[in-house]
Amino acid sequence: MKKKIKEQAEDRKLIDMVNPDSTVKAPLYAPNMGIHPVDYRIAPAFEALESSFTEYCRSYIEKAGPDMFNGNYMDNQIEAFVEEAICQILQQRQEHERMIRRVLTRMHTGDRVFNEKKLEKYLKERDICEQELKALKKSAYKGTCYDIEDGGER
Repeated sequence: MKKKIKEQAEDRKLIDMVNPDSTVKAPLYAPNMGIHPVDYRIAPAFEALESSFTEYCRSYIEKAGPDMFNGNYMDNQIEAFVEEAICQILQQRQEHERMIRRVLTRMHTGDRVFNEKKLEKYLKERDICEQELKALKKSAYKGTCYDIEDGGER
């Protein structure tokens, strides 16, 4: 048995060396949840600005010919790109939170249904126990002052 486990571990190491991106099964504490991390993406416009920023600035300088009075024009452009990127990340965050809420709602709905069925079972058991108790009291109190059929006190 130990030999087989060692062989499996060695095979796993070989697989990891050959393919480091291989997936590994990770047990979840609550498999019905399915919540997983989300990669937030930068806005495509901001990514394009970041990759070609120097070209963007040079083309602006060549076309606009700025002087000392409009030197901060690029600052406004950069702020607009940054605001757009932040808004898009906030939208992604809202969608991520919405996804988590949907999963949790489904999970809690399942728990509620399960517990309602359990409650029904316990209520039926209680009714049966009450009927049995009533029958036992009836037989135990027969012929005494507590006999309900004779008008006795309960």
